[in-house]
Amino acid sequence: MEEHKLNLLELLDYIDPSMLNYQEWVNVGMALKYEGYSVNDWDSWSQRDSA
Repeated sequence: MEEHKLNLLELLDYIDPSMLNYQEWVNVGMALKYEGYSVNDWDSWSQRDSA
């Protein structure tokens, strides 16, 4: 992973994926991709949604 100004993965600790609608969930994934994070980062965060 390349160097980031801000570690977005730490910020994801404050976002509960179960509280997001589909579009918001996709937006998080697209933002992570745009910033150079992997799909695995998004998947790991998404797995916190038990629903």
